[in-house]
Amino acid sequence: MKVATLLVAATASSAVCGSAWTEMPLLRHDRKHEHERSAAFELRLLHARYARHSPIPVRRDQAPASHAPLSALDADALINFGANTFYTQIFIGSQQQSFLLDIDTGSSHLWIPSHECTPCAGASPRFNPAKSASFVITNNSYLHAVQYGTGSVIGYDAEDTVTWGSSVVHNQTMMVVTNEDSIMRLSLGIHGDGILGLAFEDGLSVGSHHDTLLYNLAAQNQLSTPVVSIWLNQSDVASNAEPSAHSGRILFGGADPTLYWGDFHFFPVMSIQGYNADGTKTNAYYWAVQATSLSVGRRRNVIAPAGTILIIDSGTSVMTMERASHQLLIDALNDDGQNITVSPDGTKHVNCSTIKAMPNVTFNIAESVPFVFSFQDYVIADPTGGEDCTLAFQPFTATAGPDGPNIWIVGTVFLSKYYTLFDLKNMQVGFALAADGMTPGMGTPLDAATLANAASRYRNQSTNSVAWRQVPVGLSAVWSYFVVLVVGWMIG
Repeated sequence: MKVATLLVAATASSAVCGSAWTEMPLLRHDRKHEHERSAAFELRLLHARYARHSPIPVRRDQAPASHAPLSALDADALINFGANTFYTQIFIGSQQQSFLLDIDTGSSHLWIPSHECTPCAGASPRFNPAKSASFVITNNSYLHAVQYGTGSVIGYDAEDTVTWGSSVVHNQTMMVVTNEDSIMRLSLGIHGDGILGLAFEDGLSVGSHHDTLLYNLAAQNQLSTPVVSIWLNQSDVASNAEPSAHSGRILFGGADPTLYWGDFHFFPVMSIQGYNADGTKTNAYYWAVQATSLSVGRRRNVIAPAGTILIIDSGTSVMTMERASHQLLIDALNDDGQNITVSPDGTKHVNCSTIKAMPNVTFNIAESVPFVFSFQDYVIADPTGGEDCTLAFQPFTATAGPDGPNIWIVGTVFLSKYYTLFDLKNMQVGFALAADGMTPGMGTPLDAATLANAASRYRNQSTNSVAWRQVPVGLSAVWSYFVVLVVGWMIG
């Protein structure tokens, strides 16, 4: 089987970003049978995560009961049970208690369920602090709440040793959860145990508060290059009964050239101010870049409102934009001959028998090459096998502060098409066309110097962060650009 061949080959050590790396699988949770996990449910979760007037998570001891305020390369396999939530296995404590955690680039906390948690999701044994000699409580067992887009949890802060692949991080901040609400349990399903947050959180800025495991891997010299990259397998087939160990890869310290084609295209992280978990201010919490427009086929262009910011959030699957831009997108699809309908919950649908005629939709980020999505990428099949397909593009309005720019959000639908690299040191996000899981890619290898050069080149083009331009790395970027344009012309 070609997928297995590719992924087994990828477990070998290689030299990327100046160090040896190992790869391990992602696990994917099956929600296709759960009607609650519809596009409407995703939008409700996003409303809980992102504030209309505050773009950052609330302090953990101030979370409201119902919603958050809206205003050396190492790799681990991503595990999947058939839909769009991806898990990785980590080990906590001196006896390495095992957990499956949801990979979430839209939050910064790591949390696991306590052995005292009732009720909690997941099938793994709960965490027992008494079995870990390295466990330390950091706030006198004070219980507080954390509100996510995927529900809320209550627990206390602690530190312990975390083992992830071949890397060991000491004194990792985490939350030991004693209660999960029903939405969180539904979101995690029967397999997921907790969440692993990988938000930008001011990168490597000295003096800032940092919670993430990625930051601590870098701070404790576990990585030669402080980056993480995520590849999701487009060809993966999994079910709730038969989880797949071939759902994707999460790599710390670099990128695997067999998992992408051509070059990465890099964009600077845009500032969205807010507050960290401890109440300190952060200048840039999310992995966010500048959005310019959407193109529909070869005829229509939907211009993003000035200053629009695009957040890359692996904790969701849909792609969202504010209602005005979304309506322009729907109008363009209808003008192209489609009949987009609106369900009672407000989500947008299309008859599955007509989707092959749907045009390409292209994200234009900064002044980059286009990031193209065909109907196969942005239409979600009817989970019942019927003719009611759902658009991955859905309306959702959020702003970076009361008078701040609009926020667009992309999740695993985007990440499945484009291998994504998150660079803490150089404060940038890179995208490359992902290998499909059937044929190994032939990407241009990355190293620390290449990453630094990409950052310095776009910063030298302008001192205005909003006007920073993406600069392709390497000559093969020209070929990548040509291929995307030709494919877009042929299909769109």
